[in-house]
Amino acid sequence: MKNKILFSLSILLVSVLLTSCDLGDLYDMDEIAGSNQDETAVYNDPSKAQALVDQLYALIPGFAEIRYNGYLSSYSDEAINKYSLGFNLGSISSGSIPGFEDMWSGSYRAIRTANKFLENIDKMPLSDQHNFTEATRSYLINQVRCLRAYFYSELIRCYGGVPVVTTSVNSISDEIAGIPRQTLDSTVNFIIAEIDSIVPLLPRSVGGRDFGRVTRGFALSIKSRLLLYMASPLFNGPGADGTGNQFVCYGSYDPTRWEEALDAATDVITLGQYSLFTSTTINNSRSVYSNVFFLDRGHASMFERIFSYQKARGNAWNNRFLPLTFRSSAGWPHIFPTYNAHIAFEMQDGKSPIVDLIDNGDGTYTEVINPSSTTHAYNPAEPYQKRDSRYYDCILFNQAKYRDLTLEIFTPFPGHEIVGSGKDNENYNVKTGFYLRKFVNPSLDIKGANQQGFEDFPIYRYAEILLNYAEAMNHVHGPNVRPTGYPYTAVQAVNLIRQRAKSRVFGQERYRPTLNLGMPALSTNITKEELDEAIRHERRIELMFEGHRFFDVRRWMIAPQTEKDIYYYDIRKKSDETFVYYVRKFHTRTFLEPQMYLLPIPFSEIQINKNCPQNPGW
Repeated sequence: MKNKILFSLSILLVSVLLTSCDLGDLYDMDEIAGSNQDETAVYNDPSKAQALVDQLYALIPGFAEIRYNGYLSSYSDEAINKYSLGFNLGSISSGSIPGFEDMWSGSYRAIRTANKFLENIDKMPLSDQHNFTEATRSYLINQVRCLRAYFYSELIRCYGGVPVVTTSVNSISDEIAGIPRQTLDSTVNFIIAEIDSIVPLLPRSVGGRDFGRVTRGFALSIKSRLLLYMASPLFNGPGADGTGNQFVCYGSYDPTRWEEALDAATDVITLGQYSLFTSTTINNSRSVYSNVFFLDRGHASMFERIFSYQKARGNAWNNRFLPLTFRSSAGWPHIFPTYNAHIAFEMQDGKSPIVDLIDNGDGTYTEVINPSSTTHAYNPAEPYQKRDSRYYDCILFNQAKYRDLTLEIFTPFPGHEIVGSGKDNENYNVKTGFYLRKFVNPSLDIKGANQQGFEDFPIYRYAEILLNYAEAMNHVHGPNVRPTGYPYTAVQAVNLIRQRAKSRVFGQERYRPTLNLGMPALSTNITKEELDEAIRHERRIELMFEGHRFFDVRRWMIAPQTEKDIYYYDIRKKSDETFVYYVRKFHTRTFLEPQMYLLPIPFSEIQINKNCPQNPGW
């Protein structure tokens, strides 16, 4: 345990040191935990070998940063954050990308760090004293190559093909200046070749002081996600602008790309290292789904988290997302789930709660209840009743229980001003009627005892791999075919996740009495088209607030529909203790086509590198 904590603290320390430097200073120093040590001395000291790699792990963005993580929720229809408003309303250019300013430079910073390590690590003398053996050197090299492939894969889903740099120089500007932008195909091939070459050399699992480091499953998961994206409409065709631009798409559709995505997901599954977490006994003060995110690191039954960003013990997430009355420190909550996210969760019977919103002309909207949902019909007066159990693990709503407190998000109903406003009806320039619960650890008392726990943000987990598999399998073989050598049909893979969607959420039992039941299984009579929609829905729910939705709606090319009208609850309380839930529009977003399918390469980088054409529309 001591080693695990020390490792986490070293990662956090390195992260703080690196992020405290501006970009110019960073590239003028030798990258050993932000020190200015002489490069020759650093690589002659085997005691620093692991620290050199640790500072690359530290460059993986944490939850509090926008780059490819949970804060991306507010750049999709899942949530609202006041800092994302400019982007969502179309105030974006190649010279100003609100929230994404360091996406390009931050990724290349990490790539340069990796390149510098790979160029110099062979100079380091072996040492039994510091346990720096040839085997250690080999594992460190393969960790760095894998992390470099990860950073390149993240660049691809943001920009398409990019300059591929495998050497380091004095600065990031020098590094990419004059290096031509690679086509999408060429950039993807580089990453896949890297992963294929190191996978056999990586361990299946790690423990002790190596817990949380690169494994074979992590490398294969990078490949799985990347090839799924490359098989999707945005890339597997003529591109968002229809021109077949080789830097951002393949130019034409090729069904074999779905086969490659299927095989990549299968490789992760058949490793036999991972499974969905389903225990109802381990830390039963939290729900099954919540335990996926908060079980202590290295727990023997925790096989779902393939790779995570790790933080030292703390309570930053609870302080960042809970309303002020639930915590001891001051500050503003950062992410507010939307009504759109609230209504996306199915009823307990697997039916959508509503099918439409009707504009009443007075700023409110009437919910049209799904007529096919009868046993567990949606009730606008009790909108939190009988929902998918994951709802209660993801969203905090009016009258929800958290520890010994009740959430109060309301204002008086007209004529009932004696009621007063709820204590949590605070206005942070954003107010939706909801707070985020998913990354709030219900085991921590931060109002009184100010307790601390692990806060690891999942970058890859097994549920995503199953959904990758299902999506690709459905495209290749349809819903119910399982060819020899494959573990599941597409329907079976989705149903594994739906069956796990059962949990005990303390204090919310009155909303869903039969919490021991998972979500209804998808029918084997489902069509390929219906299953494709069901998989999209399941990704939306299972992976909510984990940073996937922003990219999913783009690769499916449905963003013009999803990034449009965003709604919230205006909750009014009557003196008889009942509530009226008004649906109102928060704003109508601007999704500019074709440019907003991909991020613009920063204007400053285009000026530096004349061999790097800009993305379409920018």
